[in-house]
Amino acid sequence: AAITTANFLGGVHVINVPAGTIVLASNLSLFASITFNGAGTSSTVVSGNGVAQVFVFSLNGINVAINDLTIANGVASAGAGVFVSSSSTLSLLRVLVTNNNASAGIRQGGGLYVAGTLNLTDSTVSNNSAANAGGGIRVTSGGTANIANSTIVGNSALTTGASGGGIESQGVLVIVNSTVSGNTVSGNTISNGGGSGIAADSGSADISFTTIAANSGGNGNPQLSRTPPATLTMRGNIVANPTQGINCAGLAPGISAGNNLDSGNTCSFSAA
Repeated sequence: AAITTANFLGGVHVINVPAGTIVLASNLSLFASITFNGAGTSSTVVSGNGVAQVFVFSLNGINVAINDLTIANGVASAGAGVFVSSSSTLSLLRVLVTNNNASAGIRQGGGLYVAGTLNLTDSTVSNNSAANAGGGIRVTSGGTANIANSTIVGNSALTTGASGGGIESQGVLVIVNSTVSGNTVSGNTISNGGGSGIAADSGSADISFTTIAANSGGNGNPQLSRTPPATLTMRGNIVANPTQGINCAGLAPGISAGNNLDSGNTCSFSAA
């Protein structure tokens, strides 16, 4: 009822979501700028229950903040947890996005599909899946994702040629002080898939003080991939110990701004 009222009135609204699990039969469509405040990720859960997308931005140009809750068990073609529309902004603070699945239609962005702007802070994106791209997060060519102090773990992109088990980006991707670990790209050959942790497939990516480790890319696929003409800048990162595959592919000399470590020899990092 609170969302319906906010959507009707427009403007800016605050909705406090109490502890408990909200089980959805259909998605929560957002037409207004709303801040949702939960009681903590272990206390407040909004669940698609395996039948519904959780949040979808149904109007371009809105600003939504979600704090201190869990977004879980969504199902959709894209953005099963949250679909962020063009020119809109989603800010997630102390949020868990988990067990969402994009398995039909375009099959992208299991946890989050970002056509606008995502600010992800002190949050976790875990155990989401998408058949084609961005098991955890997919950033479109017009999208921007700013990720800080967050963990992207246990997500997967499932079909042959899939890209970005953790994150697939064709827009602007900025990651600071985060961990990308335990994500999977499956069903690929070395020539047609990549980026079990992160795939920079177009646009630009800037990654700093981040650990990319223990991701799994079958048939020699990398944890971190860049597909030209995407640009990539790396500083102060660790790329290490894939459970399958190699550390990096498509990284050219000059991408390192210094102080990066590669447990193998595939990342083209210059000396610190």
